[in-house]
Amino acid sequence: MKKGEIAKKIILAVATAEEAGGLALTLANIPGLGASIQPFIKWYKNQDKYGRYRIRKTFTKLRRQGLIEMKENENGKTKILLTDTGRKKTFQYQFENLTIEPQKKWDKKWRLIIFNIPRDRQKIRYIFRTKLKKLGFYKLQNNAWLYPYECRQEINFIAEFLNIKSYITTAEVNHFDAENTVKQNFNL
Repeated sequence: MKKGEIAKKIILAVATAEEAGGLALTLANIPGLGASIQPFIKWYKNQDKYGRYRIRKTFTKLRRQGLIEMKENENGKTKILLTDTGRKKTFQYQFENLTIEPQKKWDKKWRLIIFNIPRDRQKIRYIFRTKLKKLGFYKLQNNAWLYPYECRQEINFIAEFLNIKSYITTAEVNHFDAENTVKQNFNL
């Protein structure tokens, strides 16, 4: 497993458990680590001795770095929570892993993303364009990109993560001049 992948898996497991109402565990489930959610436990148990050791070490490192914390409640269970720094890291991982689920049927509407990010935020503009390209958007012009399926939630998440929401406009378009070329690009 690549460096950082274990930490990523632990942080995302804790984040997933928090969304489901919190992560309560008993430390006996996984010696030195504790349990988070079932897929994580299964993954941990399927590791060899060295893999489990690396997971426990990473867990300790995350606590030391202030990304996760443990709190014991009155019934003897320990709860693992993300700190504010850990939540920011979760958003970073979610940004990196973001995809748009392909839909089975096209609704014949184009999602147009227009942005005007200032020159003093050139790096952010580059990151935004790169993300649009990675997600499969079609570059109509430098600051105008198209996608055939619903993607407003994903664009809003990216805009909020990069703090550029005020520079982005989204629209649904029924028809435009170069539509046939773009349709071919998306195999529509």
